[in-house]
Amino acid sequence: MSELLGVKYSDEFEKVDLVINTFIDKYEKLLAKMPNELKTNTIIPNHLGLTIVNIRDILTQTRILFDFRKGTSEENLALRSLALLIYEYMDDTKDFLGKKMRTTIEQIIPNKEQNLKELNFLKFFYYSLRENSIKRLADIRHHTIAHKTQDIAILSEKIKGISRSEILNYLNMIIYLLNLSFIFSKNLLNSYIHQEDKIIPLKSVLLSQFIISLLIEIDPNDELKEIHKE
Repeated sequence: MSELLGVKYSDEFEKVDLVINTFIDKYEKLLAKMPNELKTNTIIPNHLGLTIVNIRDILTQTRILFDFRKGTSEENLALRSLALLIYEYMDDTKDFLGKKMRTTIEQIIPNKEQNLKELNFLKFFYYSLRENSIKRLADIRHHTIAHKTQDIAILSEKIKGISRSEILNYLNMIIYLLNLSFIFSKNLLNSYIHQEDKIIPLKSVLLSQFIISLLIEIDPNDELKEIHKE
């Protein structure tokens, strides 16, 4: 399935571009109508905005990745770029899951008990994912793509050591996190703003379903094939 994703989802990628752009356009219009409490305390709309932009960027980079054949230098660069985007999203999003978000929910959001439970679940999933991935993603980011280690032997070894299945596993996990974050922040915002300004529910469902549909079936033999090829 993974080899065919670029072809299989080509039309869906075009559709999701339109959906995401619609969200961004509506989100920007919402800012002008935002209640005073959310204009001065912007953590909820900013979290939604960050999530939407990262959905767009990560899915765009995924589409680029699947334009390249396995084992090529172009594919390797696309994998490193995807790892960079995943790392940066994880690094940025932690600031939205702490005390300021909790205080905002307690002070201005209806049904705060349920929303606090959802925040706790999102934090649990985030930190579980972070614990299992952040060191590896940071190593790729710091030494092979955002910056490059100056020892060419080490750099070459690190670049060659990046596998497709490894990055796709991280992609699957971040897709879940993006979807959880999207639903969480969208529902918070919709619970507070006026009915006529709510983000379109149908498009919310379509976007959420599309994000989950991108979960990629990892071929367990990919690693063995790559090792054998070397």
